[in-house]
Order: sequence, then C-alpha cells, then structure tokens
Amino acid sequence: MAFEVIYHGLAFPAFLLLAALSLLRFVLYPVLFSPLAQVPKAHWSCGVSPIWILWARYTNKENRTIGEAHRRYGPIVRLAPNEVSINDMESVKTVYQGGFDKHQWYSVFNNYGVPNVFSSIYAKHHSIRKRMVSHVYSKSYLHSSAPLAAQADVILNTRVLPTLETTSHEGQAHQGIDVHSFFAAVAMDFISAYSFGLQNSPSFIQQKAYRDHWLGLYRARKGYSFFSQELPLLSRLLTLIGPYEIPGGVRISASAYNLHRDERHFPHAEIWDHTRWLHDNGMDDERQKEMNRQFWGFSSGGRMCLGSNFAMHEMKLLVAAIYTNYTSHIVDDEGIEPTDGYTSHPTSGQLWLRFERIMSL
Repeated sequence: MAFEVIYHGLAFPAFLLLAALSLLRFVLYPVLFSPLAQVPKAHWSCGVSPIWILWARYTNKENRTIGEAHRRYGPIVRLAPNEVSINDMESVKTVYQGGFDKHQWYSVFNNYGVPNVFSSIYAKHHSIRKRMVSHVYSKSYLHSSAPLAAQADVILNTRVLPTLETTSHEGQAHQGIDVHSFFAAVAMDFISAYSFGLQNSPSFIQQKAYRDHWLGLYRARKGYSFFSQELPLLSRLLTLIGPYEIPGGVRISASAYNLHRDERHFPHAEIWDHTRWLHDNGMDDERQKEMNRQFWGFSSGGRMCLGSNFAMHEMKLLVAAIYTNYTSHIVDDEGIEPTDGYTSHPTSGQLWLRFERIMSL
C-alpha cells in the first residue's frame, strides 16, 4: 500500500519533468537557444517542425517556395529545425568546397549496395574514387582523345543526323520527333560508348523500344523522389556561414534553380533571353565573369559534376552538327513548363520538333 502511494506520488512529478524536458528539447531549444535560432525562418513553424518544407516538396513546389523565402528573408534561411537553405555564392563556396559529407539519402544511387563516385557519402572516400578517373574527364584529355572523336563521328553521322532526316520529309511536317526522349538517348549513347567502347555500348538512338523501356524505369523511380534533395551534411562541430553559426549535423542545401534566378546577377531572370550572354548586347568582360561565377549548373567544389567537361563537349558537338545542317520547328510544345523538383523536366515529359534541311548555297 505504501509502495503504491509512493509510486502514484512520483508519477505526476515524473510526467511534469518529462513534459518540461520535451518542451525544452523540441520547442524552447530550437526556437530560442539553438545557433539556428538566429537564422531567418522561411515560415513561423520552421523552428519547431519540418512540416512546412515537407509539404512544399510533397506538392512539387519546393524550388519556387524556397525562392520566395530567399527573396523575402535573404540568402540564408531556415527551412526546418535542422535544415538551412543558402542562395549566395560565398555561402555555397563554404559548403560545397568545405569537404563536408553528403546526406545518407545518396545511398539510393549505390550499385547493388556498393557506393560509387556519385553516391559516396563521405568526402574522403569520394575524393579517393574521383582521383582514380577524373583525368579522363579533363578538358584537355577529352579534346585530344582520338577514340572519343571517332565515337562522336559514328554517333552523330550514322545515328543522330539520319534520325533527324526522317522528320524533314514533307509527310513528317506534323509529326516530328520527341526531342526530350531523343536527346536523352544521345547522352546515353555518348557516355556508354566512352565508358565501354562503341562495340560494347547500346544504341538508344536507334533502338527506341529499348530506350523507352529504360526511360520508363527511370521515370517510375523518379516519381518517388519526394525526399530527393541535394543536402550535404555539415559534419564539423561548428561552421560560420555568412553571419550565422551553423552547428554540426545540420542539413544544408543550395539550389541551381534559385541561384540562377538571383536578379542581382540575372536581371529579368524569368525571361528567356539568350542575348544576355553576348557582348553584342552590351555585356563587358567583368559582367560576364560575374554571371559565370553565378552559374551553378554542375555544382562546385570537390563534389562538382565529374562529367561536366564531357557534357559541355558533347553539347557543343551536337549543336554544331544539327544546326549546320537543319533548322528546327516546333510541332507540339504543350506542357513544356518545367516541373519543380530536384531535377527538372517538361511537365508533359516531351517536346516534339521537326527538322528541316538547310539548302546548300
């Protein structure tokens, strides 16, 4: 009996203690005492709950939602109790050139459970793997590679151009080709040929059914990318990013979508204006350097895209090969508006163009 009295007498104080500790841990500390309490919140709830940013991701409005938060509150904003977004190049340099580890989510890219260069979570392991192959993706190596030149000749002249030629006939004027799928095939043919040799690589350009099979599998996986974020993990004890101290273990991200819409560097960023990059449009060398510094299409630092030089080389060859021989015309661009997510693509998943042969002078 006495034991029961003591038990019941202690239960209520224990409950109050637990409630007080929970209040301190999950409300008071993140809102008032955490170093992140000084970082502007994107939403009033971000100090105590991740619901706000999770809902933006779930509804496929992440990029534009975070972009609006940066426009209102500045280049560094808090998205959740343990998550921060950055949107200026100085902060990006601190994080992406700082040797931080990636988030555990990247393990989904492991090859049957084995980490590769892209999925390596730990910076040291990634650096070791990258050094093993980085030289074959350097600009000088690619430009002097006879095998790559031979592969490009075959892919462009026996696959790409003949396929485009089929859309230039009068009977194809209203049909064209889905270039969203087609250029994915071109990219896959280039990189597989470079990696395994032309004889050992598939021809996704010519084998459309085979291409559609693999693109279908990719899209099925991509449809479940709710939590697929570019979130390096700050593993150091404390890091100064801008004027704010960011404790270790905080997820922090930058977005090319928003960096490329910074009106300080790209006025009228939402307007398609290719002339903004041209000197004939009044841009001087300093202005061009500023815009180039802000360009983040391949990320930066030690985690910068290993194949960036390869991608640029391929795109230059492709544009030159196509537009010295053809002009292009839109057949159907319904749904061309980009999706809002980790990687973007047309809402419809397609773009139909027709190519018309340029008559020789």
